[in-house]
Parts: sequence; structure tokens; C-alpha cells
Amino acid sequence: MRLLFTLNMPSASNNLVHQVIAECPIKSLDEIAKILSERDFIVVKQLYRVKTKWIDRGDIVLNTVHVGKVAQWLDNAEDDGVFSKDRQSHIANHSGGRYDPDR
Repeated sequence: MRLLFTLNMPSASNNLVHQVIAECPIKSLDEIAKILSERDFIVVKQLYRVKTKWIDRGDIVLNTVHVGKVAQWLDNAEDDGVFSKDRQSHIANHSGGRYDPDR
């Protein structure tokens, strides 16, 4: 399963959080939640997306203490940085409101 990890630590570009897209051999978010609660570190395969192509950057060790959020990554969730209409509908239906990039 492809996951987006949001880590509560600065990124290389000095953002307050760091995000990692990774491939994990799990079948559900419940499974990764259990793994994160049992371990201090996990090894995942880090991926980068360049336009429509995924690049495997190899294994990376994540400190679970810094993991603030994990979400399933959907390949159609973003289209070159602009959310698709389908993704906006998904956000509206699951967040209680319309997608607003300014909030």
C-alpha cells in the first residue's frame, strides 16, 4: 500500500513538517497504526513522483515518534500540484466542507 507519512519535524526546505511517500507491505491503515504503536522505527521504501513516473529512492528508516499522520496515497489525488475535482469532492465529503486551499 502506498502511504503519505506526515512527520512532525522540519523538512530540508525549512517547512514545519516533512512528508514522505512510501510503499509499505500492509493491507490497511489499521495495520500500519498497530505497527506504529509497537515500534520505535520502521523501514519503508521511499518514493518520489516526477510528473506521472514514480522513482524508487530505496529504503528509509522512519522514527515513529515523529509520525503525526498517515494517509493512503492515491495516485489520482494530485495532478501536478492541483487537486482534481474528484479529490475535492472526496475532501468535501470527508472533512465536513468544501476544499479551500486558502484555509
